[in-house]
Amino acid sequence: MSRRRRQRWRERWRRQRWREVEKAEVEREGEKAEVEREVEKAEVEREVEKVEVEREVEKAEVEREVEKVEVEREVEKGVWD
Repeated sequence: MSRRRRQRWRERWRRQRWREVEKAEVEREGEKAEVEREVEKAEVEREVEKVEVEREVEKAEVEREVEKVEVEREVEKGVWD
């Protein structure tokens, strides 16, 4: 191979290699973005579960208060009868 031919071959090889590297970087960025979306989705799901648990706790507390008031009424009713 002549010197010029080798030089062209090397340049083509470098450009091709550079395109492959850029393509790999783009793929990694896409994968990174996908992972970030999955993490955000998981965080939202955890937050939703947390809110649901808080609502259940509040509901249970209200039910206990209602039962307490009902028992107090029954006791008062029994005392006054």
